[in-house]
Amino acid sequence: MERGTITGYFGPHKHPVANVTIDNNGIDIQTSSSASVRAVFDGKVTGLFNVPGSGQNVLITHGDYFTVYANLASVSVSKGQMVQTKQAIGTVGNNDEGLPVINFQIWKSASKGVSKLNPSQWIAQ
Repeated sequence: MERGTITGYFGPHKHPVANVTIDNNGIDIQTSSSASVRAVFDGKVTGLFNVPGSGQNVLITHGDYFTVYANLASVSVSKGQMVQTKQAIGTVGNNDEGLPVINFQIWKSASKGVSKLNPSQWIAQ
C-alpha cells in the first residue's frame, strides 16, 4: 500500500471498546478499498495460506526476517516467487466491520526461535 493509517497497534493493549486486552503480533493498517498491498523488502514468497477471519495471507522471507501480510482479498504472487521492494503481492481485504484493513507482521529468526518485531518502526511514514 502506498497510503494507510495504523488503526491497530503492536503488542498487548486494551481494546478501545470492550474490557479485554488484545495481543497483536503486528499492526493493522486501514487503507482504501481494493488497495494494492506491496512487499516492504526484497524476498521470496515462502507461504500462501488462508486463516479463518484473516482472509488470505502471504509470508515472505527476507534472510533472517520474514513478513506476514494478513487479510488479503486476493493474492498476485505464488509460492517460491522472488519479489522486490514495493512489488504488488495482492489486494487488501475487508475486516469484520467491512473496512479495508490488513494486518502486517515482522518476525526475526534466530537459533533460539523466532521473535516478533514492531512493524511500525519499519514502514515508511
